[in-house]
Amino acid sequence: MRPVPTARALLLTLSFAVVLAACGDGGEESPDTSAADAEAGAAMAARLMNVGEPLGTIVESRAAGIVPGLQVALNPTLVASVSSTIEIGGERLDSFAELAGMTAEEFAALWDSDRNDAFARFAAGLEATEDPLAAADDLLIDLPAALPVHPEGRLLGSVVTRRVTGDLAFFVVYDTPGPQIDAEGVVVGQVDQSPWQVTGGRSNRDLGFVQFQNTISPDVSGFAWILPRTTPDPDPVAAEDGGTDGDAAGAAEGAAAAGSGPASTVVYLIQAQPPIPSFEQPFELPEYGRPVPDRFPATFLLEGDQTVVELFWNSQPGVSGYQLVVLTPGSSFEATELYRERIEAQGWEITSDDAVGFATVLEFAS
Repeated sequence: MRPVPTARALLLTLSFAVVLAACGDGGEESPDTSAADAEAGAAMAARLMNVGEPLGTIVESRAAGIVPGLQVALNPTLVASVSSTIEIGGERLDSFAELAGMTAEEFAALWDSDRNDAFARFAAGLEATEDPLAAADDLLIDLPAALPVHPEGRLLGSVVTRRVTGDLAFFVVYDTPGPQIDAEGVVVGQVDQSPWQVTGGRSNRDLGFVQFQNTISPDVSGFAWILPRTTPDPDPVAAEDGGTDGDAAGAAEGAAAAGSGPASTVVYLIQAQPPIPSFEQPFELPEYGRPVPDRFPATFLLEGDQTVVELFWNSQPGVSGYQLVVLTPGSSFEATELYRERIEAQGWEITSDDAVGFATVLEFAS
């Protein structure tokens, strides 16, 4: 089971709220927000979404829409099957292309140029058949998986973070009618139906949370937060009739008295990991190492051809701690002998020298 996202997920959720505020609810600008303000807000949200992300991570957002790639990310096994069929060709490819409403050559070309569009057309064509399950069985494939969203949800927007490793994280946000506890029951029931399975959750008066897993593709998992909104939706009839604020307030009070309560918001997070590559990418040493604090007490260990690639440190009254990850040329045996010599030359004492598996652990003191 993958760990439940906590602070990182909260940061992304807050950042996503900034995106929606910048882009406007439903894609329309508020009267007090200029196009420049919206663009600046979206840029700020993109920066926040990149906090803590590896270098090269790309953030993309859509107001009142789904960012491209979600459908493909939800179906890695089926996507691989279609790709293989395109490479092989033959009658099976003709059947796939026919579902997409194209010739085999057109479908293969679109798959190469815009896989998201090609897959969406193929999935829509399969869904439009008289018996999608039978059609999928004939092609020896599973039905395409989709994100099971609240049936009465109103899409506010979505965000995706794409890492250079191929990992994807899709945030999709809906406003839902009725109280949070009702929306929570609907969502939990939806994500516990094939091909989804609930693996954990949490529920209290302020938050509903559910974790779920794709049973066909183990590299696809999901989370949903169901949050109460502080105010109910405005009365649509009053809004259409140009009702006053007093009318809207009266409608809201009436809805609350009728037991409908404040509406809710559902935030979905879908995480998709790429398949393990068949070959390893060549390692590239960072051009610059990380600077070590001046107070680090063992700089003699770092002299010569060594690169600090990661650094953790903390300082409190009377005590400081440091943890470094260092790359050095040569074998681990050569590095260990180098450190032994430097520790002893500095007049420090090696208090423990143990082999642990393929590693050596040195403990030393001044």
